[in-house]
Amino acid sequence: MAMTPDRLVVNGCSYMQFYARGAGHVDLAAALNIKQYQSLAESGSCNHRIIRTTLRDSFTTVEPTLYVIGLTFLSRYELPVNQDRTEWDGKWLSFTTQGSVYTDIDPGVSKKDLDHYRDTWLRVNLISVDELVEDLQYRLLSMCDSLRHRGHGCVIFNTADAVFDYVLSQPKFAPLRSCDEIIEGLAWRSIPWQFDQGAAWVEDDRDLDRNCRHVDPGQHQWLNQYLTNHMQQHNILG
Repeated sequence: MAMTPDRLVVNGCSYMQFYARGAGHVDLAAALNIKQYQSLAESGSCNHRIIRTTLRDSFTTVEPTLYVIGLTFLSRYELPVNQDRTEWDGKWLSFTTQGSVYTDIDPGVSKKDLDHYRDTWLRVNLISVDELVEDLQYRLLSMCDSLRHRGHGCVIFNTADAVFDYVLSQPKFAPLRSCDEIIEGLAWRSIPWQFDQGAAWVEDDRDLDRNCRHVDPGQHQWLNQYLTNHMQQHNILG
């Protein structure tokens, strides 16, 4: 259902943070004739954090808002830490399964406990991709319904996680594929696609796999045009 936004908000992990650093959201808002814009993206974010902070923002704003959401790696998770980190995230902190976890969760929790939790989560992630993607599917569909119901809109896409390729063709993910707000049911990955169009990557990422590098801030014209075309094609905006 079409909506006419007064505000544009982007959310995601460092991929969307670099996008906003290069004023990608500013240019997208200008192209869509939206006067207000904001970024909630934070480096290292997991999908739970991205969904939670998007919904929180949507319940605390009075302006009809378009949310542009770049999802991150399924393997990331979050835990409440010992102290408030930010006014927005409170105690929640996102973690990756690479490397050791160095932070204070609670006085009664040791680094050994954190490493054990990380290793357990990694094993669960490797053997339970179907269930994790199914959980994400219904979180996303519920978020889309909630945003629509309250006069907001969204466009959601996968940034760089290739794990979805192994499961998305299953019949149980048909609802994900049929949602207009979710680009190609998460099968499309914005990061490698942008490199294929000619975008440059951040030089410090040269040792990373090409499909996981960060797009150089300011190299967002291809992504903005793709998102604009998708929203027009699916009548997401008024």
